[in-house]
Amino acid sequence: MKTQTKANDNSVEDNPANEPLKRFFFHTVKNGKLEWQGRITRQWDQYVLVALYSWLDGNVTCCHVIRTEELVWNSESKTGFLLYPDQELFEFSYKHGVAFQAQQRGLIEAEKEIDAIKKGAKAA
Repeated sequence: MKTQTKANDNSVEDNPANEPLKRFFFHTVKNGKLEWQGRITRQWDQYVLVALYSWLDGNVTCCHVIRTEELVWNSESKTGFLLYPDQELFEFSYKHGVAFQAQQRGLIEAEKEIDAIKKGAKAA
């Protein structure tokens, strides 16, 4: 597949060599908790366009432009992007891998916060 080009247009073809991150799926984790899920739809210069997927139905909810230097993983803070070359690995990570672990940490912390709110309400 090629992008539409004109005779004097400097556009590049839809070529994996020009956009090596295009079509990668991802999860983002912030401070050990699952945050976003989506797919890289375009890449140019030092930027990527990402489509974010809904946690409820998997449909695209919005798009963001992100600098490619932000597509990193910081193991100390457990923050960053988890990139997957295909949907199978993306789904496996959500169900069994690093994304699943981050999701569980987020749920455990949410349960602790709910318990603390309940205890505060009973005390009042």
